[in-house]
Amino acid sequence: MKNVEVAGILERMGELLEITAENAFKVRAYQRAAQAVENLHEPIERALVEGRLLTIPGIGEAISAKIAEILNTGTCRQYEELQESVPAGVVEMLRIPGLGPKKAGLFYRQLGLTSVAELEAAAVAGKLRELAGMGKKTEENILEGISRLKQRSDRLPIGMIRPYAERIAAALSNVGGVERVEVAGSLRRWRETVKDLDLVVAALDPAPVMDAFSKLPEVREVLLRGDTKTSVLTELNVQADLRVVRPGHFASLLNHFTGSRDHNVRLRTIARSRGLSINEYGVFREPDGAPVPIGDDERALYDLLGMSFVIPEMREDTGEVDAALEKRLHVPLEMNDIRCDLHCHTFWSDGTASVDEMAQAAKTRGYTHLGIADHSRSLVVAHGLTLNEIRAQIREIWEWNAKNADSGFCLLAGTECDILGDGTLDWPMDLLSELDCVVASVHTRFKMEEKEMTERVVRALETGRIHVLGHPTGRLLSGRDPYALNMPLVLETARRTGTCVEINAHPDRLDLSDTHARMAKEMGVRLAINSDAHSPEGFGVMEYGVHCARRGWLSAEDVVNTYPLDRLMRVLRKEE
Repeated sequence: MKNVEVAGILERMGELLEITAENAFKVRAYQRAAQAVENLHEPIERALVEGRLLTIPGIGEAISAKIAEILNTGTCRQYEELQESVPAGVVEMLRIPGLGPKKAGLFYRQLGLTSVAELEAAAVAGKLRELAGMGKKTEENILEGISRLKQRSDRLPIGMIRPYAERIAAALSNVGGVERVEVAGSLRRWRETVKDLDLVVAALDPAPVMDAFSKLPEVREVLLRGDTKTSVLTELNVQADLRVVRPGHFASLLNHFTGSRDHNVRLRTIARSRGLSINEYGVFREPDGAPVPIGDDERALYDLLGMSFVIPEMREDTGEVDAALEKRLHVPLEMNDIRCDLHCHTFWSDGTASVDEMAQAAKTRGYTHLGIADHSRSLVVAHGLTLNEIRAQIREIWEWNAKNADSGFCLLAGTECDILGDGTLDWPMDLLSELDCVVASVHTRFKMEEKEMTERVVRALETGRIHVLGHPTGRLLSGRDPYALNMPLVLETARRTGTCVEINAHPDRLDLSDTHARMAKEMGVRLAINSDAHSPEGFGVMEYGVHCARRGWLSAEDVVNTYPLDRLMRVLRKEE
């Protein structure tokens, strides 16, 4: 089993225990263990085989025994018993934004509610306010959360669906006769949520590809089987469509099933103005319908239309077509432009690796510098550092740099400092002035009104001590809406104070969004793309942030992670 699968079982056990009103310390123990396993920088099976489970921070004797049982059998007895003791509909309530296990358990135990539908009916009838600590506002929030759940229930976060789609594509690429496989649709455009999957294949004989696709373990049901198209329902309850064409026709198919509907309409209009017609089958001269060969490279299609090539991420008809016609598209950011990460955690707070291990992992990725940003003191749930601890960590970073002076790699002493409810910062000003890079983030009181939350963030920015505003809207694509914020005002304050704004690359955040990233660029605000890694493997999410930036029309110049160290430090010191 993969670490993430073991962590998922432990996390669900913690939720089930909280629903059943188990001891809060036991619930927290499972939450910590789940996080430790998910962030572990080696396979959990190796730690088991080598007898090292108890050396992992956050894992005690009782939970280590559960992990061993899960790895040996795929589950554990207590997990199965907990699942039997809690109706599935109560667990389903946890998908409602803002509703946690504690409240779900309260509704189940005291009102006997066993499904989202029953909870909705009880809220409408005003029954929830009968419980201690509940009121009309609670009912309104729950009804709003249920409404949001219904709206997005047919879309999955990109971080969940992309690895899944890549496994399918990899399996198809191994089928004999397949020359090329691409994931198309909104996933190729790197939209943050995805409704269905489109896969396109170039092969001389479609039949073996269709057979292999229909028999994949990810397929629950075959919905349609044709000569060149097959549609299936996957185990994620997502429809996946596969289309196969002969080599030489691939570019048209890939282009057609990549762009948004509006982008494709614009391309067809331009084609008609040039005496052409385009569709998924190719490019044709009008009026005789003679085919115009363009091969398997999409760039040939855009060349034929007199346009600069439009990267997939931008094909949304938000101005990219006109910019491509006028040859004024920017050079998009690339993964290999990234030189550093300014926001990662170590085991000083809630990470799972040492400062040195994170540094070595960053060096392996080709980075030349790395910002360590462990949590500040008020975030107790994430083991925020004390004042003495952060000063000790600063000394460790200085010593590491001195020891590795000839390595071509530099660590930046930093912090992820909480922006407190009144807009003050969690560390004293004299400490913040000692740090190379201060990432400041909101981690509490997400439900403040827009005016109050905006004033909170603006006040923090105006201290002049923040270098990077971290995950600025606090959203989680899997279940937490962004908090209310006047983004134009926040971005204008960031510009005025010389503060960078983060695109948090974790695929469950992607915060800033692509839309706000483009707004920031247009307002003259610099961006920082950070992984928020809690383990060496956590650096791997950087690609999600880069593609979010590409959707936001960013180039390397807009992103401070692309700067060499000397220039980055001038920017952080607000000298440039």
